[in-house]
Amino acid sequence: MREKKLVIFMPSIEDGGVEKNLFLISNFLIKKFNNVSLITVSNKFKSKFDKKIKLTFFKNNYFNFLGRRKKFFVCLFLLFLEILKDKNTPFQVDYVDGFSMLLNKNKFNDVIHFDENFFLYLENNDLCLRVKRAGGSVYIVPTAKINHRGSMTVDAKYKDEVELSRNWHWIWSKFYFNKKNFGFSKAIIECLPTYISSILKFLFYTLINNGFKKKIHLNRASGFYNALIGKSSWYRPKIDN
Repeated sequence: MREKKLVIFMPSIEDGGVEKNLFLISNFLIKKFNNVSLITVSNKFKSKFDKKIKLTFFKNNYFNFLGRRKKFFVCLFLLFLEILKDKNTPFQVDYVDGFSMLLNKNKFNDVIHFDENFFLYLENNDLCLRVKRAGGSVYIVPTAKINHRGSMTVDAKYKDEVELSRNWHWIWSKFYFNKKNFGFSKAIIECLPTYISSILKFLFYTLINNGFKKKIHLNRASGFYNALIGKSSWYRPKIDN
């Protein structure tokens, strides 16, 4: 989840009752959010705001003498620049995908590493969660471009077997991830609907004689059942060498 940024848009700040409330509310919000900025025409009342609040304004005093409508459109331009700047600024998230991760090895120890109980899926989410719980941070760098050509290493003749394996491991890993990090009840809540749906779809595709779809939903149900009873992620695609 991206870190929340609160932008207060107040083009014209005068010395009145409304402004006093603005000072109080802004200084309260900075205690609730780590990232608060104020867009206005000038820094005339800068001292009234908490120092942690980032003020975006024009340094030229000429803009102080504009009418309110003109101040509004001038500050819209500042807001537009702020949005463009943020698009290239690294931002904090809960998880990043495992196919492209840069790790600070100096921050790692015997406790924080990939959990090898995962065979496919969510091992990166598990690692990121434990990093954050240990006081670390996870960021996305928007300017870093990755061309991830998923599944390109899989031979076409093994496509179906790999797809069956993915379906089995996705639900197994989802159950294990939630059980490990949030408890058994959370794992049931997150995964039981998929299990029920898989059973119903398995019966449906059996009736219409769609063998491959039937196998997919059987594997999903099997992945859930194996995770439920505490079995390891043992399933492997049947590939002949």
